[in-house]
Amino acid sequence: MSKKWQAEQNVLKKMQLHFTFNATTFRQVKVQAAKENMNTSDVVRQIIGLSFEKNVRPRIGLSFSQKELQILAERYKLPKDDLKSIKIKVVEEVGNHYSKY
Repeated sequence: MSKKWQAEQNVLKKMQLHFTFNATTFRQVKVQAAKENMNTSDVVRQIIGLSFEKNVRPRIGLSFSQKELQILAERYKLPKDDLKSIKIKVVEEVGNHYSKY
C-alpha cells in the first residue's frame, strides 16, 4: 500500500466534532488565528496541547447555490459553469475591497 493511500486511510479514521463557544471566546480565537495566520481549529488544537500543521496556503471555503453561481456569473460576465474564472474574480473583488483600507 502506498504511503499516500495509508495517509488517506488515517484521515478517514478521524472524527470531526463541532464546538460552540461564547461570543467573546469565539472572537478571541478568530482574532488570534488571523494574527498568527492560522486556522481557528489549529488555534484550539494549540491551546489544548494537540499537534497541528502551520497553514501553508490559507483558504476560505464558501458554498454557493446554483442561483448564487448564476448571479456571480452574470456579475462577472462569465459562463455559469466556468468555476475557475468565477473563483479568480471573487478573489480579485475581495482583494480590491481590502486594498481601500
